[in-house]
Amino acid sequence: MVGVVGYIRVSTQGQVKEGYSLGEQLDEIEKFCTANGYNLIDTFSDEGKSGAKTDEDETKIDRDGLLNMLDRIKEGDIKYIVVLSTNRLWRSDMVKMIIHKELKKYKVDIKSIDVPTYSIYTSNPTNDSVICESVILFLSLFNCVVSSNVGFSDAGSSNAGWAEKTGRSRITYSVPCR
Repeated sequence: MVGVVGYIRVSTQGQVKEGYSLGEQLDEIEKFCTANGYNLIDTFSDEGKSGAKTDEDETKIDRDGLLNMLDRIKEGDIKYIVVLSTNRLWRSDMVKMIIHKELKKYKVDIKSIDVPTYSIYTSNPTNDSVICESVILFLSLFNCVVSSNVGFSDAGSSNAGWAEKTGRSRITYSVPCR
């Protein structure tokens, strides 16, 4: 049987009320492990801890449950960390990078219940920072193009009388097609 550990976290009381309580996360992890034939050796938790905060100067994380889990995987009998969602482990790229680095040292992967195909060892476009950065660059460029083509109009074809009704000019833009 494959040895796994679970990790659960809530950062706010709102998450408890919205169905993300520690108990509900644990129930889902236990069901997942049973359905997949995993031996859930232990579960680690952090309550009231942000998944985004880290000391970026020292690259350390202030979450006892997470740190205890990372210590536990050093024993070598854990193949996966099971989480309801990867956002239980991290909410920032810095924390994600630190966790990935530690898991790879011990050849441990993540099983995310909400994204069953997730792996730290394969490229995943939704998690690939190069692609994310490219999209951000594209959107910034698009915004510049739109901004350079902004004009003012007192009446638009779909909003006739806009200036009369509001007392303001309507901002319009056109993207040149080539």
